[in-house]
Amino acid sequence: MNGGLGSKRAADDSRWGAVEILDLIPALSTMAAERAIRTRATAFAESGSVRTGGPIAAVLDIRRVHDALSVFSPDPEGVSVLDLLAATEQGTLELNDEAILDLASAVVRAVAWLHERPGSLAHGALSPAHVVLGREGVITMTDAVFATALQTLPWNRERFWRECGLILPAAATPPQFDQRADVVEMGGVVLAILLRRPLRVDEYTAIPELVMEATARGPMASVLRVWLQQTLHLHPKLTFASAVEAWAMLAALNDPARPLARSRSVLRQVISGRTGSSPVASSDLRRPRH
Repeated sequence: MNGGLGSKRAADDSRWGAVEILDLIPALSTMAAERAIRTRATAFAESGSVRTGGPIAAVLDIRRVHDALSVFSPDPEGVSVLDLLAATEQGTLELNDEAILDLASAVVRAVAWLHERPGSLAHGALSPAHVVLGREGVITMTDAVFATALQTLPWNRERFWRECGLILPAAATPPQFDQRADVVEMGGVVLAILLRRPLRVDEYTAIPELVMEATARGPMASVLRVWLQQTLHLHPKLTFASAVEAWAMLAALNDPARPLARSRSVLRQVISGRTGSSPVASSDLRRPRH
């Protein structure tokens, strides 16, 4: 499953240097979508959510050529969680339980950081394809300016899952791409991390069973199961409204004798080519593919 928003390519731009260019799908290349994307990019910039070294990738430029629309961002210089999970599924990368929990923790903390910013901004398109793990164990969330444009598409939740890999909250109304949706999307990312593989398109209706599978073992299995169920809104009366709430509960579940959030030290080994005692070839950690 890819990112669904379009195709990505690396380039050297005369103004910006090394960039990643997202050539958007036709549905997100309309004039109305462009206005929504530009407005969202401005809102992120004015909120202070985009900063050097921060968890949100900046938008450097938005360019139109006839009917085609492209979004320019800095080269993320890391590996997408999607590619990392593809490598673990294929057996070319091995992550122990500690590294898995640290990766999941780093993702949740990054989303919580965003939700704490002024303006109640939401990412809108959180999936393993849009979360990048940098060489210092830092999480960067790419493609964060499409929430309003996505909300204008006449797609149901199943199509957003099929096309973009986005798990959205169940509701009688059309999908809303707000912080509540971010929480459920984030839950899908964490679920895939715990399963050590990307979720498949045909698993749209199997999320409850996958949660049970992902939390079938380990010292924190039962509490992680409850946390995932609340994050994925599987209990109508027990849900998180924002990633700040989700992170607060996850941090409270942490055993002080073994800090959960040690992604900088543990995940640096993954990026540099080693996890525990298992060497990982640098070619196994590819650039993000979407």
